[in-house]
Amino acid sequence: MQDRLLHALDLGLRGDWSGAARSLDGLDDPVASRLAAFFAQQQLRQAERAEVQAVARHELGNAIAIAQANLEALVDGVLPATHERLTAIRDAMAACGVMLEDLKKQTRP
Repeated sequence: MQDRLLHALDLGLRGDWSGAARSLDGLDDPVASRLAAFFAQQQLRQAERAEVQAVARHELGNAIAIAQANLEALVDGVLPATHERLTAIRDAMAACGVMLEDLKKQTRP
C-alpha cells in the first residue's frame, strides 16, 4: 500500500492528477481517501484554469485580429484614418491589456 501511495504522490507532483487518483483506486485507507479527494480537486482547478485561458485567448485573438485588420486597411489607404476609427483601435488594445491583467490574476496558483 505504501508503494501505491508514493506512486500517487509522484504522479501528483508531476501534475498527473487523474493518474494519481487512479493509482489509489481500491485502497481502503483514510490517507488514500484524502489524497484522492485532493487530486480530484486539483484536476477540477486545472480544468477551470484551462477554460479561463481558452476564453481569454479567444477574446484577445478577436480584438487583436480586428485591430490588425483595421490598421492594415489604414496603412493600405482602404479606410480613412478617422478619429473614431483610431480611437476604436486604441480602445481595443486597451481592452486587451485589461484582459491580460485579469488573466494574470485568475491564473495565479
